[in-house]
Amino acid sequence: MNPILVLFDIDGTLVGGSKAGEDAYVSAIQHCYGCRINLSGYSSSGKTDLLVMRELLERHNFKIDAIDMECLTNAYLEALPEMIVRDPGTVLPGVRALLDILSQRDDFILGLATGNLEKGAAMKLGFHELYQYFSVGGFGSDAIDRTAIIAAGIRKAKELFVSDFSKIVVVGDTPRDIQAARSNEVAILAVATGIFSEDALKSAEPNLVLPNLRETDRIVDILTTQSMPGFQTRH
Repeated sequence: MNPILVLFDIDGTLVGGSKAGEDAYVSAIQHCYGCRINLSGYSSSGKTDLLVMRELLERHNFKIDAIDMECLTNAYLEALPEMIVRDPGTVLPGVRALLDILSQRDDFILGLATGNLEKGAAMKLGFHELYQYFSVGGFGSDAIDRTAIIAAGIRKAKELFVSDFSKIVVVGDTPRDIQAARSNEVAILAVATGIFSEDALKSAEPNLVLPNLRETDRIVDILTTQSMPGFQTRH
């Protein structure tokens, strides 16, 4: 039987409570443009690093064609390690235990589907000793759009491991994760460990919503059986 591919989001799903990314955006924009931006009223939840930086500059009346993304990404990645040390956040409930269990099984491939740039994802997860669990992923450095990021993660996993998976599941904490998974016609397990409540996530119509990832035995059972409504069994 082909393995199950599980693609995890990072911020709000695996790690929470950190403003390191937001602080690094501010630092990068100030470095490249000399502009001290204001994040008041702006939500980066579910958005990719590249989209966030573009939107923040547009918010301050910069034209898209004048935005130097190479400067921004380099400055962001240079600032991020210090910001993580200052404000690393915490590993969310149940995450480490679930990753321990799934990584020890031959029937699972663990990957990432995150708006973080690939190097940024490694920094954030590496600080908490989580990056080693993941062997593949779609990242914000692959695309500015989350739907395309999930598609990239699936494509890379197929190239590295098998041409087909028995099941593909995205785990995320925002309506954007849900919409992107549905656009890729794969299952989505939503967790209310970010800023969105269970009710808010349910309104986006995921396959299943859980308050967190604490119930490891139940989650493994859900992933390995057909007990989640609407699971795609082939992709």
